[in-house]
Amino acid sequence: MFDLIRPLLPMAAFLSALLGATPAAAREWSVPGAGAEPPVALPERPALDPTTPFDLRAAVFAAAERFDSLNRSEPDLERLVLALALDPKAAFAHVRDKIASVAYRGRFRDPDAVLIAGAGNPHDKAATLAELLTRMGYDTRLVTTPDTGAAAGPGVCPTPKAADDELFLAAGLGPEILDRVAARAAASYGALTPFLKPAESGELAQPQSIWLQVRDGADWVDLDPWSSDSKWGDAPAEKAVPLAEPPASHTVEVRLLVETLKEGALRQSELLRAPFAMPEAAEDWVTLSFGPDAGGIGGILSEALGGLQGVAAPMKAVLTINGEPRYSRVFPAPGVPSTDAGLFADDAEEITTGIWLELRGTAPGREDDTARRTIVDLVPAPVRVAHADGQPVDPAALLRPAPGDRYPAALESIRHILMSNGGISGRQTTARTVRELLDLPDTAGRVEGGQPDPEALLWSTWLQARRATLASEELVRLRPVHAGGCAVIDRPRVTIWGLSNNGEERLLQWFDWALDSVGIVGGDAVAQARMRLWHGAIQSGLETEALMWMTLAPPDTFPPDSSPMVALDDAMLALAGDEATADQAAGFLTLADANTGPGYWWRIDPRSGRADARARSFGNARYFNPWSNYVNASRGGIAHISEAELARLEADLARLGPQGFADEMGRLHDIREAERARKKGGGGNEYVIILNNVSIPASIAVGTVVGAIVIGGLSIALYGQ
Repeated sequence: MFDLIRPLLPMAAFLSALLGATPAAAREWSVPGAGAEPPVALPERPALDPTTPFDLRAAVFAAAERFDSLNRSEPDLERLVLALALDPKAAFAHVRDKIASVAYRGRFRDPDAVLIAGAGNPHDKAATLAELLTRMGYDTRLVTTPDTGAAAGPGVCPTPKAADDELFLAAGLGPEILDRVAARAAASYGALTPFLKPAESGELAQPQSIWLQVRDGADWVDLDPWSSDSKWGDAPAEKAVPLAEPPASHTVEVRLLVETLKEGALRQSELLRAPFAMPEAAEDWVTLSFGPDAGGIGGILSEALGGLQGVAAPMKAVLTINGEPRYSRVFPAPGVPSTDAGLFADDAEEITTGIWLELRGTAPGREDDTARRTIVDLVPAPVRVAHADGQPVDPAALLRPAPGDRYPAALESIRHILMSNGGISGRQTTARTVRELLDLPDTAGRVEGGQPDPEALLWSTWLQARRATLASEELVRLRPVHAGGCAVIDRPRVTIWGLSNNGEERLLQWFDWALDSVGIVGGDAVAQARMRLWHGAIQSGLETEALMWMTLAPPDTFPPDSSPMVALDDAMLALAGDEATADQAAGFLTLADANTGPGYWWRIDPRSGRADARARSFGNARYFNPWSNYVNASRGGIAHISEAELARLEADLARLGPQGFADEMGRLHDIREAERARKKGGGGNEYVIILNNVSIPASIAVGTVVGAIVIGGLSIALYGQ
């Protein structure tokens, strides 16, 4: 669509060289064979020079061109209705034949997500067909059997997708990065396979039988898009009743737990709880942060002291959900007796010793999937074991929290919590990237003016996590059938993307698939275990490579797991902390190879094959962001574009782009302007709260923002044609 502006797409010399590079050979996403040799080296990845001026106009138009490609290729309800020529029978055939029937229970995806995922259960497929027919002007209703326990037949394996390079490029991952993911996964899989001892496959509960009826005059005609051999008018059961209410939703529950020590006893309690229901939760923007309680005498004292170091001033957690803050109850700052502040006489010698984030994913008909991540833990493992045996805890035995800039470093952080249902839109992700690029001059201008924008920090890091989650979903759909079994996204998955000041004027980022289960359809126990192990290896490889790429960490920072794995010894367990011990108690083996760094480990369930790489209190990778001085590079022209040029650029995009792009830009622009207007008004705004809570020096915060946006732009413009 942008033929008229192709002359506007020159990149720096090093980009031109990369554009002319020969594409890498096709990578393999099938489960490796028994005799496959794991690689000992990884392919090179592009080398980017942070001092090279960044062509913002080129990046914006390359991203817009990518949006145009995805807009034409990604399924869309409105375009599909037109493509089906308003023919209800064609709509029925499309949902029956083109959307895979996957046997999960409950409500998981809305119609848009069903089309993107290319799969759904009886309810989600019927609801998608109902939406298509409603847009064609027909009356519909969902029905089920009088016995709501009646189940649909077994699902089938979706046909593996062909790799969509445009989608991976929209996620910021070029072919070299995917080559490294595949090679890393093969190496890890080869090192972990010897530990598999599969148990027998379990039977999964089949989904409820739900189908659709469409009005034909005074009659209702049955349509069952679940069964491949169903015809117009066929019903899966003799009797049908209108579906009174949707099936139970898949959910994710976020809990924050605090532990306190008083009179020698440890006690855990809940600070905050927030439930999220699918499919809406897949679009929620959820951020967790911590800070001082700004109200009352405690808040005044905190401000007067200029921080909380050495003072058990009152603190709180803030869970920001789509721009609306939700506060925890107040708790004392970790590691200091509350009486030091002179404010809690009734709670003498109460000390906060631990804070944990707990995530629970619920898929109806299956066991819950739970993950706990440590935020603060000041109780040494031997002391905790002794306390479990009845011995009191001496406050003198507690660890001291690592100091941050204003309060404990572990609480000076942002955690984005992304929930995935297999239906993330590449089109929307690319549109958001364009919006981010268009905001870059304003972001850099605020930095140079000494007024960094906390909303830009949140937006850019959230979008990083969104891109990686998009790539993760697509990688699952690329997996071919293995020995009669296939991997499907049939339950909520949760990603945590973290950003924290490490107390040494450097920024720490981490990436964690906290809930990463997938369903395995078909195959015997051995095939299913191998597929789960292969899934864990690919996802952990993606975690590592995506984070290394987005922070420009050295390519050899984390070598592939190509050496034999051995069980963690006592010293390595001590470095890993309670989380590795908890993994062992849950039945996992905790392992490492010669390349594994301190505090990192693999966990594998030998019976099911479930595996992932882990790191203490974080995900499977953490790297310092080298972009802390990027603000200086931005002054040198990294985001040089005048307001007049920016206005012309937006006008060109609106005129040259498809209507859907113009509409999306307008919608995002309205949302961002509303956010900024509310932020300027102050008075409890969530961005002001997070700016006060997260003690990250402005130069580092801005370097992260500008670096994240530039990396996103380069990732898209790098391969623009």
